[in-house]
Amino acid sequence: MIKQACQVIAAAALLGIGGRAPGAVTIYPAPAGEELSANFTVKADGRPLPVYAAKVAPLAPERRWKAMDDKTNSASYFDLAAFGYFDLAGRANITVSCPQEIVSAKVLPTSYGLVPKVQGKTLSFTLAQPRHLTIEVNGNWVNSLHLFANPPETNAPSPNDPNVIYFGPGIHEIGSLEVGSGKTVYVAGGAVVRGVIKPEEKFSISGYSGLRNYQPTLRLRGSHITLRGRGIIDGGRSPTHARNLVYAQGTNLFLEGVILRDSSTWTVPVRRCENVHIQNLKLIGYRANSDGIDICNSRNVLVEGCFIRTLDDLIVIKADRGQGPVRGIVARNCVLWNEVAHALSVGAELREEVSDVLFADCDVIHDK
Repeated sequence: MIKQACQVIAAAALLGIGGRAPGAVTIYPAPAGEELSANFTVKADGRPLPVYAAKVAPLAPERRWKAMDDKTNSASYFDLAAFGYFDLAGRANITVSCPQEIVSAKVLPTSYGLVPKVQGKTLSFTLAQPRHLTIEVNGNWVNSLHLFANPPETNAPSPNDPNVIYFGPGIHEIGSLEVGSGKTVYVAGGAVVRGVIKPEEKFSISGYSGLRNYQPTLRLRGSHITLRGRGIIDGGRSPTHARNLVYAQGTNLFLEGVILRDSSTWTVPVRRCENVHIQNLKLIGYRANSDGIDICNSRNVLVEGCFIRTLDDLIVIKADRGQGPVRGIVARNCVLWNEVAHALSVGAELREEVSDVLFADCDVIHDK
């Protein structure tokens, strides 16, 4: 782990002008009670940016495989990374300063062409548009800093709308929430929605792992359902294999913008769906079978502009027998960090017809 904290300063500047651009960076304060990372201190446009902690797969390969094989104790095998998020409208100069001398530095993906300028304890580069970046200093790739620069959020829903399930800034705890047709779930910037196991919740025993299975934290079932926002949905308080974070089953579904952290099993299963758009989701997980996005027996699904760092499969196509074909799937412009499974895959569990699948312009920044 990084023993000394780093300081990151993002100073926004107008194109061609030396001054700052008012409103170029939107920062969402962290809620009281949320654990923050001690490895990095971040400023955006001269203002503090919350840096959150995230458990990730451990450095040692044998511990990564132990996390996969030892289902009961999977949550015990991890290292810590960090992430911050903000909205960006304009051009930003990113400066990273560390207490120690910087010997080497990377800004990933390299396809973005963001080659940092290093001088002593400082590196800098210019960010001209929203991107999902990973910053690695002195060869430390496990305890990296993920910076999620989102496009500006527009047309946020009203908390008074009866068709909106609104999670404002702060910490919220929910069990399993069923979301029906015509509804929007909105997780505001600065909100953390924690999925917990309520005492009254029913469960079954998995024939695969022998562990308890509960209903998903968010179950989107119906038509014309939206999940959006800038905040965090966290599964860290659910035992391994307990529940999906977001389960999708329906037609005309839109998932956008939120951060999904530490799912206890598959993060976003898309099952028996038609017309699904998944955009700008950020997924970080480390536990056994914590897949990213599993597209199962679905048609016309677009996944774009997402960041995924999980222990198991990232974006994978699957088809259970008798549940319908898979057709018209596109995954593009995503940033992917693969550990022990597949970054992009037409998966092993194929028992129905699969056709018209396109993976395009995705950056795999690590493949362990």
